Amino acid sequence: MGKLIVIESSCTAVLPYGLEKDTMPEVGAALEALFATQVEPDARGLYLASKNAGELSALRFWSDSQHSGVALANPELFPWTLANAPCGWLARQFRVTGPNYTYTGSAEALREALEQASEDLQSGRVTTAWVIAIDFSKKPRYNTALAAIRLGLRDRPGNARQQLNIVENGSGKLSAAAFLQQIIRDTGAL
Repeated sequence: MGKLIVIESSCTAVLPYGLEKDTMPEVGAALEALFATQVEPDARGLYLASKNAGELSALRFWSDSQHSGVALANPELFPWTLANAPCGWLARQFRVTGPNYTYTGSAEALREALEQASEDLQSGRVTTAWVIAIDFSKKPRYNTALAAIRLGLRDRPGNARQQLNIVENGSGKLSAAAFLQQIIRDTGAL
């Protein structure tokens, strides 16, 4: 009998508007319990999907550069202009020294993140995988949406109710966070 990929734990959160560097400590606090595990750091995998990671910081950095010149732009923002900055921050915060990936886009990015996490679990590259979807707020009147799951392998028959199946009904119009929230609801992982 093979192993089942199951959702071991999940988390959703709504966070206030802010640049990525300002929002990530709140993201970390929201994910603290999800990352509480005795798994060795090298056996941990982190797979992040976002349609706009790095976008707000890039807009602010280049706006500052245009206004005051590149030499006087806030250098603290520059690393956050990269889409993989939030994933790197989480990897450092939670000691994930195994694979970590950032996928950009909406539902399709999340599907790719789930597929890679599943492949890495099945191959034994990781024993625990965190799949995180985060959609940063673009305007102060909106919130940042966060959804995350911790995946692991279980012997069959296991808890089939929580078996991970990558659902195909996710519309490309859904954000990655909304799509992952749908998966969490559909599997009863909350």
